[in-house]
Amino acid sequence: MSKDCEKAFAEIVNGKKYTDQELALFALGLTEEEVAQVLADDKRIDKGEKLFELTEEQKKARKDARVVHTVDAYGRNRKKEKKSDELKAEIVRVIANALIDAELVDASTLRFENVERELTFSSNGRKFKVVLSAPRS
Repeated sequence: MSKDCEKAFAEIVNGKKYTDQELALFALGLTEEEVAQVLADDKRIDKGEKLFELTEEQKKARKDARVVHTVDAYGRNRKKEKKSDELKAEIVRVIANALIDAELVDASTLRFENVERELTFSSNGRKFKVVLSAPRS
Protein backbone atom coordinates (compact mmCIF):
# COMPACT_ATOMS: atom_id res chain seq x y z
CA MET A 1 0.00 0.00 0.00
CA SER A 2 1.37 3.43 -0.93
CA LYS A 3 2.24 6.02 1.71
CA ASP A 4 -0.51 8.37 0.46
CA CYS A 5 -3.02 5.54 0.68
CA GLU A 6 -1.91 4.73 4.22
CA LYS A 7 -2.09 8.46 5.05
CA ALA A 8 -5.64 8.66 3.66
CA PHE A 9 -6.81 5.70 5.72
CA ALA A 10 -5.07 7.12 8.79
CA GLU A 11 -6.80 10.48 8.28
CA ILE A 12 -10.18 8.77 8.06
CA VAL A 13 -9.56 7.50 11.55
CA ASN A 14 -8.41 10.96 12.66
CA GLY A 15 -11.50 12.73 11.33
CA LYS A 16 -10.69 13.83 7.75
CA LYS A 17 -13.10 12.16 5.35
CA TYR A 18 -12.37 11.17 1.74
CA THR A 19 -14.87 10.25 -0.93
CA ASP A 20 -15.03 6.72 -2.30
CA GLN A 21 -13.48 8.01 -5.54
CA GLU A 22 -10.55 9.50 -3.71
CA LEU A 23 -9.99 6.32 -1.71
CA ALA A 24 -10.11 4.22 -4.89
CA LEU A 25 -7.54 6.48 -6.54
CA PHE A 26 -5.31 6.33 -3.46
CA ALA A 27 -5.54 2.54 -3.58
CA LEU A 28 -4.19 2.71 -7.15
CA GLY A 29 -1.08 4.34 -5.76
CA LEU A 30 -1.76 7.95 -6.79
CA THR A 31 -0.51 10.85 -4.69
CA GLU A 32 -2.89 13.40 -3.19
CA GLU A 33 -1.97 15.92 -5.93
CA GLU A 34 -2.59 13.32 -8.68
CA VAL A 35 -5.97 12.43 -7.16
CA ALA A 36 -6.96 16.11 -7.13
CA GLN A 37 -5.86 16.47 -10.78
CA VAL A 38 -7.79 13.35 -11.89
CA LEU A 39 -10.98 14.54 -10.19
CA ALA A 40 -10.61 18.05 -11.67
CA ASP A 41 -10.12 16.54 -15.15
CA ASP A 42 -13.20 14.35 -14.65
CA LYS A 43 -15.31 17.41 -13.85
CA ARG A 44 -14.05 19.19 -16.98
CA ILE A 45 -14.81 16.12 -19.13
CA ASP A 46 -18.30 15.85 -17.58
CA LYS A 47 -18.94 19.44 -18.69
CA GLY A 48 -18.08 18.44 -22.27
CA GLU A 49 -14.52 19.74 -22.53
CA LYS A 50 -12.16 17.65 -24.67
CA LEU A 51 -8.83 17.34 -22.89
CA PHE A 52 -7.28 15.19 -25.63
CA GLU A 53 -8.10 13.73 -29.03
CA LEU A 54 -8.67 10.00 -29.51
CA THR A 55 -6.70 7.99 -32.03
CA GLU A 56 -8.60 6.23 -34.82
CA GLU A 57 -8.15 2.93 -32.99
CA GLN A 58 -9.59 4.42 -29.77
CA LYS A 59 -12.54 5.91 -31.68
CA LYS A 60 -13.30 2.50 -33.19
CA ALA A 61 -13.04 0.83 -29.77
CA ARG A 62 -15.37 3.46 -28.29
CA LYS A 63 -17.91 2.80 -31.04
CA ASP A 64 -17.64 -0.99 -30.63
CA ALA A 65 -18.18 -0.66 -26.87
CA ARG A 66 -21.58 0.97 -27.46
CA VAL A 67 -22.89 -1.92 -29.59
CA VAL A 68 -25.34 -4.10 -27.70
CA HIS A 69 -25.11 -7.81 -28.42
CA THR A 70 -28.08 -10.07 -27.84
CA VAL A 71 -27.21 -13.21 -25.92
CA ASP A 72 -29.49 -16.20 -25.34
CA ALA A 73 -29.88 -18.11 -22.06
CA TYR A 74 -26.84 -20.27 -22.88
CA GLY A 75 -24.51 -17.30 -23.43
CA ARG A 76 -24.42 -17.66 -27.22
CA ASN A 77 -24.72 -14.61 -29.44
CA ARG A 78 -27.89 -14.53 -31.46
CA LYS A 79 -29.25 -12.14 -34.01
CA LYS A 80 -32.82 -11.05 -33.51
CA GLU A 81 -34.69 -10.80 -36.77
CA LYS A 82 -37.41 -8.21 -37.15
CA LYS A 83 -40.71 -9.69 -38.18
CA SER A 84 -42.41 -7.89 -41.05
CA ASP A 85 -45.82 -6.43 -40.30
CA GLU A 86 -47.92 -7.01 -43.40
CA LEU A 87 -50.94 -5.18 -41.97
CA LYS A 88 -48.95 -1.97 -41.44
CA ALA A 89 -47.46 -2.27 -44.95
CA GLU A 90 -50.95 -2.68 -46.41
CA ILE A 91 -52.27 0.36 -44.48
CA VAL A 92 -49.40 2.50 -45.80
CA ARG A 93 -50.14 1.30 -49.37
CA VAL A 94 -53.86 2.11 -48.97
CA ILE A 95 -53.05 5.62 -47.72
CA ALA A 96 -50.70 6.19 -50.66
CA ASN A 97 -53.27 4.92 -53.17
CA ALA A 98 -56.01 7.08 -51.61
CA LEU A 99 -53.84 10.20 -51.93
CA ILE A 100 -53.12 9.41 -55.58
CA ASP A 101 -56.78 8.55 -56.37
CA ALA A 102 -57.97 11.81 -54.79
CA GLU A 103 -55.44 13.61 -57.02
CA LEU A 104 -53.90 15.31 -53.98
CA VAL A 105 -50.49 13.86 -54.77
CA ASP A 106 -48.52 13.31 -57.94
CA ALA A 107 -47.28 9.70 -57.92
CA SER A 108 -43.79 10.85 -58.95
CA THR A 109 -43.34 12.70 -55.63
CA LEU A 110 -44.44 9.74 -53.49
CA ARG A 111 -41.55 8.01 -51.67
CA PHE A 112 -41.70 5.06 -49.29
CA GLU A 113 -39.02 5.68 -46.66
CA ASN A 114 -40.00 2.49 -44.84
CA VAL A 115 -42.63 0.31 -46.54
CA GLU A 116 -44.22 -0.66 -43.23
CA ARG A 117 -44.10 2.70 -41.60
CA GLU A 118 -43.32 5.93 -43.44
CA LEU A 119 -44.03 7.72 -46.70
CA THR A 120 -43.20 11.22 -47.92
CA PHE A 121 -44.75 13.23 -50.73
CA SER A 122 -45.17 16.74 -52.11
CA SER A 123 -48.48 18.48 -52.73
CA ASN A 124 -48.92 22.07 -53.94
CA GLY A 125 -45.23 22.79 -53.40
CA ARG A 126 -45.22 21.60 -49.77
CA LYS A 127 -43.52 18.47 -48.47
CA PHE A 128 -45.39 16.06 -46.18
CA LYS A 129 -44.48 12.96 -44.20
CA VAL A 130 -46.89 10.29 -42.93
CA VAL A 131 -45.61 7.98 -40.19
CA LEU A 132 -47.74 5.04 -39.08
CA SER A 133 -47.22 3.67 -35.59
CA ALA A 134 -48.92 0.82 -33.77
CA PRO A 135 -48.61 1.47 -30.04
CA ARG A 136 -48.69 -1.52 -27.74
CA SER A 137 -51.84 -1.84 -25.71
